[in-house]
Amino acid sequence: MPAQPVHGLLLLPPAPPPSSPSTLSVALSPPLSDTLKRLSKLANTTGSPSILDIALPTPGFHRPAHEVTHRAQLFSNVQAHLRAVYTLIAGLCAENNYPTTGPRAIDIRIILLAYNPSQPFSAAAQAARTSPPAGVVDLPVLAVTPRPWTHIFIVHSEPGEALFTRFNAHASEGITARTGPSWSAVRVRGGIQICSAGDAGPSVLSVPGGLRERQSFSSVACWGVFDRLHFGHKLMLTMAAFLLPPGVPQAAQLVVGLTEGPMLSEHAAHAAVQPVRERARAIEDFLGGVLRFGTEAATKPPYSPDGMEIVPGVTVQCRRTENPYGPGTLDAGLEALVLATESVQEAKAVNEGRWERHWEKLEVFEIGMVVAGESDEQAGKKVGSASLRRDVLRSDPGLNLPIVKVGNPAAHIVVAETEVDPIDL
Repeated sequence: MPAQPVHGLLLLPPAPPPSSPSTLSVALSPPLSDTLKRLSKLANTTGSPSILDIALPTPGFHRPAHEVTHRAQLFSNVQAHLRAVYTLIAGLCAENNYPTTGPRAIDIRIILLAYNPSQPFSAAAQAARTSPPAGVVDLPVLAVTPRPWTHIFIVHSEPGEALFTRFNAHASEGITARTGPSWSAVRVRGGIQICSAGDAGPSVLSVPGGLRERQSFSSVACWGVFDRLHFGHKLMLTMAAFLLPPGVPQAAQLVVGLTEGPMLSEHAAHAAVQPVRERARAIEDFLGGVLRFGTEAATKPPYSPDGMEIVPGVTVQCRRTENPYGPGTLDAGLEALVLATESVQEAKAVNEGRWERHWEKLEVFEIGMVVAGESDEQAGKKVGSASLRRDVLRSDPGLNLPIVKVGNPAAHIVVAETEVDPIDL
């Protein structure tokens, strides 16, 4: 009988303002390091894979998540915060050789959390009971979600203990809906909280997104190879979903273009890229892990050719694309595009192509690079899939084709006129 997977939940208390990479590092590195060490040891003991959900309080979300409607305005701060935490985790995994892919991997997923420690308990619970899906989960909703967590990791500090006390109280109210075994509570080290007196941190009103006319979008796209889902992919997917309308008053969709065909040859070690269906399933599993909460979250929604309704009102559709600009020039209904900072020129080409078709231009949102860590050996190394593919090629001589890296395809490939095919799972 296979061993039961180890499934942990780390409850991170809010980081003190002002939030910066250095203050986040001293506040969050100790609990993250301790949790990963303990989870890795548990997984090695059982010989099973492990999952770590990390609940991360989100800047600007001090009231019920569905009431926070200015998503475009908050995008810059939230993505910077999320990227900084994923970068810390990437560094810890690299320095300690914790695998993030493969049969013994730790599948790490950061959940954006709406949490206000000063809000009365009853008010928070009442708001959460009536909250529709919002891309950011309220603490009471997270607590009653029937996930089979085996371990809850609690940061041993005053804010960490207060957060767990609230979580546990909310969970007790919804315990009849919970499935799976009860969890074990594990204390992990707290970090150093650095906060300047009288400094409330950067204002969420000062970010460039505040100048945008629209604050959420009913159709958001991103694209890439998405091979062997890593922290950079997870950042992009989470932030793309973040822009969808909170509360989902109307049907919304997240379109993920998956590079296929000749375009794959532009990537290093392309012979080892996972099959497109495998990549699509990994994307949908991840998005389910960071978006699907509440008492009905135990039931996985069915897949249809139009995509998977990951939460009520929100459909995720993975599409094959051999177009260097993804679905952006092929879908008139798209409204926003999320992409890496280094791909800004591609976004300009996408909007030029849409202008030629007399379509509305896409609002473009950039995410930063997730690097491996801050040590001298790891600093500045982009987290990516190419090195993982090279490892596969070295271990399987039958796949060991020449590795070719060519220039930017956007410089010489004309935008395709063909349809972008949905992936039939």
